[in-house]
Amino acid sequence: MGKTSKHSGPPLVAPSEKVSSLSKRWLTIKEVAGLIRISRDTVERWVNVGQLRAFNVSPNTKTGSRRASWRIASDDLERFLEARANRPILQTRKRRIVQKNDFVEFVK
Repeated sequence: MGKTSKHSGPPLVAPSEKVSSLSKRWLTIKEVAGLIRISRDTVERWVNVGQLRAFNVSPNTKTGSRRASWRIASDDLERFLEARANRPILQTRKRRIVQKNDFVEFVK
């Protein structure tokens, strides 16, 4: 009597997972540029070449608007910046630079 239905749509996501992904802080290109003090063009270039993950929320960039309307999750920006951060240099032996007036002694 009991009819079993199979779900054929997209995978079901727990409500807590949906909320956490929607509660992210979303930044515009202009906001990202202001936060890290670089030009909008640089941020847009990173997005266009796929280095910085972003979502295009503009309805249609082919007609009218000059720029796409991108949104960048704050988590994605943090990962991007962390990947580009320099790492501490390992301590290496300092070399002595020989100056022009230095004398070299040979011992026999």
